[in-house]
Amino acid sequence: MKPVSQIEYPKQVLEWMDKAETALPSSLETCLEYVSLVEDYAQEAHSDYLMGFCWFYRGFVSYIKAEIGDSMNYFSLALNPLIAGENWKKAVKSYIAMGNIAGYQGDESLAIDCYLKGLALSQELELPALEHDLFCNIGNVYIGMNDPVNAEEMFRESERIGQG
Repeated sequence: MKPVSQIEYPKQVLEWMDKAETALPSSLETCLEYVSLVEDYAQEAHSDYLMGFCWFYRGFVSYIKAEIGDSMNYFSLALNPLIAGENWKKAVKSYIAMGNIAGYQGDESLAIDCYLKGLALSQELELPALEHDLFCNIGNVYIGMNDPVNAEEMFRESERIGQG
């Protein structure tokens, strides 16, 4: 499979994608309007990559609206197409959001699992800003679990990356 960056889409589809991205976070409805247009094209073109894009943004909008179940479902659907299309930042951000949701729901184990998956990707692909965020998030989960030793280790890693 080709990475997303190597696939050529019609200009109109690229414009819709750009407008969906730039509509956030100020206009959720505008974002969803453009996502729907991209989704219609993606279904016609049988494009998993574009569906991953759509599911990511539907997940993001649901996340902002605190529609936790929908958000988790959309991010889960988005992961495989995002990874297959080498859309790494969105894949890592999906793991972060899923970890946040799991933590909010009190499932520390799932939160850490999501964060660790995102961390592995961000380290492999040298995405230090996301790596920094993930270490902080893992540290926060450890604080909630009353595990200050592991929390401190995660915060030190986050600090080390932040200084780099």
